[in-house]
Amino acid sequence: MPKPIACWLSGLAVLLLMALSPARAVTFDPFALPPEDFPFRIASKHSGLCWDVPGGNIVPGQALQQWFCHTGTNQNWNIVRMWDPNSRRDFLLIRNAAQPDFCAGVRQGGVILDKCDRPEGTLLEWRMDRRTGFLVFQIVALRTAGCIDVRGGTMSEGGALQLFDPCHGGLNQSWVLLPSR
Repeated sequence: MPKPIACWLSGLAVLLLMALSPARAVTFDPFALPPEDFPFRIASKHSGLCWDVPGGNIVPGQALQQWFCHTGTNQNWNIVRMWDPNSRRDFLLIRNAAQPDFCAGVRQGGVILDKCDRPEGTLLEWRMDRRTGFLVFQIVALRTAGCIDVRGGTMSEGGALQLFDPCHGGLNQSWVLLPSR
């Protein structure tokens, strides 16, 4: 049996044993969001390129782009679950793992970095809708219901990320979560 298939089958066997074990009350959901302390990269399903802070320049208003995936800290993110008691709803922050004071937000249609404490004029509240596939999501802004996509559907490095309203479900609006470690 080829090695990749054997590895996949042994991993599946471990997951099945975990799920069937009466001693474990935890269930395995392959579509669940990763834990908050687990850094990951966000890759476009259509281009395979990752969310990137250009040059690692983590400052308020810095536009995000797609770039060749690597393990640099400018591509590491955490998803943080939040609760707003005023609106009585939960939402997600997409926090830069290297600089946790900075989150992905939207200003004037572009996806940017901004302070996580919700500055005026920046959309920072997200939900992630599952798509088909393992850890594949559509990232939706709560206030507008628009989705993050790659501007113009470009597959090139340096392609800008934007909020596109309405969501259309295309591959340039589908994101895969990849482990950073």
